[in-house]
Amino acid sequence: MSEYSHVFSKNKYDVGKIRIEPTRINLTSDLPVSQRAYRTSATEEVEINKQIKNLLAACLIKESNSCYSSPVTLAYKRDEMKKIRLCIDYRKLNAICKTDAEPLPRIDTLLDKLTNAKRFSTLDLASDKINFLGNEIKEGCITPDNHNIESIKKLQPPKNVKQLQGFLGSVNIYNKFIDSYAKIREPLNQLLKKDKQWHWTAECQKAFELLKNKLVTKPVLQLYDPKLPLHVFSDASQVAIGAILKQPDSSGNLHPVSYHSRTLCSYEKNYCIMELECLAIVDALDKFYYYLHGKKFIIHTDHAALVWLKNVKKLRGRLFRWSLKLSMFDYKVKYLKGTANVEANMLSRHPIAQYIQHSVHLLELDEIKTHQNLDNLDNSKFKKINDALVLKKKNLFKIAVPFSLRQKVLQNAQEQFGHPGTQKMINLITPQYYWPHINQDISVFVKHCDVCQLNKKKRQKRFGLLQTVPPTDRPFEYLLIDTVGGFNYYNSTKKYLHLVIDHATRYAWVFPYKSETTETYANCLKQVFQIQVPTKLLSARNGAFTSNTLNSNASLEITMASTY
Repeated sequence: MSEYSHVFSKNKYDVGKIRIEPTRINLTSDLPVSQRAYRTSATEEVEINKQIKNLLAACLIKESNSCYSSPVTLAYKRDEMKKIRLCIDYRKLNAICKTDAEPLPRIDTLLDKLTNAKRFSTLDLASDKINFLGNEIKEGCITPDNHNIESIKKLQPPKNVKQLQGFLGSVNIYNKFIDSYAKIREPLNQLLKKDKQWHWTAECQKAFELLKNKLVTKPVLQLYDPKLPLHVFSDASQVAIGAILKQPDSSGNLHPVSYHSRTLCSYEKNYCIMELECLAIVDALDKFYYYLHGKKFIIHTDHAALVWLKNVKKLRGRLFRWSLKLSMFDYKVKYLKGTANVEANMLSRHPIAQYIQHSVHLLELDEIKTHQNLDNLDNSKFKKINDALVLKKKNLFKIAVPFSLRQKVLQNAQEQFGHPGTQKMINLITPQYYWPHINQDISVFVKHCDVCQLNKKKRQKRFGLLQTVPPTDRPFEYLLIDTVGGFNYYNSTKKYLHLVIDHATRYAWVFPYKSETTETYANCLKQVFQIQVPTKLLSARNGAFTSNTLNSNASLEITMASTY
């Protein structure tokens, strides 16, 4: 600093000059802006005159007879605890100035560039920290500004929606410092809904106090360092999803760089647990895209979600989009036991959810335990966790459902998910519950559900309209074939009469046979075709007439009559 001491300012009037070219201010109007001076107290007038003389002496301003004039005033200066900052009110002049198109940089981008900063020129050079846009930045770390935190600490519980919006607005700028932010503020979100009556409950008060306490404890985040490896932790529940981005600190321990969480949309709450876990990972990659894209990083998970996504056959819709998005990143998956993922596991879960992937709450835990004991399930193939019998299958722990509760599971799933159909019912129930032949039971249940049958999409090809056989005057243009059965009840050795009738002449050939197989019909028609092969043949919807044997003659067109 001694070598370059000449570049540093010695006092507030030593600010240097621009000598490259004269400064110009382009205006949108030629009418001059001229305002009269503001009225000031005698003390303020002395201070203003003193500072004007100093500015004149430092050649920072000069006397002018311009037709433009703007008033001066004194503003409060925090570090000296009094109004001594000289300000000029240029608001009317600014209103007619042509603005320069200079986009402001993003705050988070600026903060990321301060990773290795140790000294800050906007403060005393002896200081190693800076207060910047509500944040206090030290070497490699960032925390909320003390002044703002003290203001938030003094806030009283809101009395109406407007006050609640103000509180959430002041807290929301620090959401990246708060783990479980979306989960904590969920009770407060309910009060913001349209047509929701204001009712401040004990749960709302708890969320209000918890948000304040999270900030009062001065959470510390590590500034992002592009040279250090990246680690992503994620988790999901039926309420919210969340993620944490971490990097190793100076001691090698992983330290949070940023927290992220959000509540689930109404339609996302219908996802099964595997889809929610995948959603949490994809959402985390979206949020931290600018840190992760183009870099190698590690996703800490219990493998189940990503393994499930890779093994799903014929990916469609959102699963295909998620798989495509994951393929854009260069990541490794590191196994993390569910109980060890403490920070990301911020969402309330089922009592045995740390072992059981149980997101679809179709049954109560106490009810499950009671009926398992009453039905005397075979304990040899099940594992007991928290007094509940579960089965490990395909890396998932599934609750063993006794016979007495199976109908209730199916009925609750139908009502909760709006009669989604057989395959979606299987996808929703089987990841969490198990019993023998569960897929077959679900299929039978859906087929016998009146609502499902009335509203299901018809996949059968629609029949055409009924039509009469068109008239013809040429023999062998149209032949009709049909069968009459039941003659074995009249002491006949032949059971069927196969009739072939010419549509033009009404001439009939009658063939008694014991069967109505494809070979039988082929023999009957072969005798008729010895006379002449017809142009068209009209038959009933018998499987024999769709076989290759009867359709091998390219010159013969076989038409099926409508069923009745």
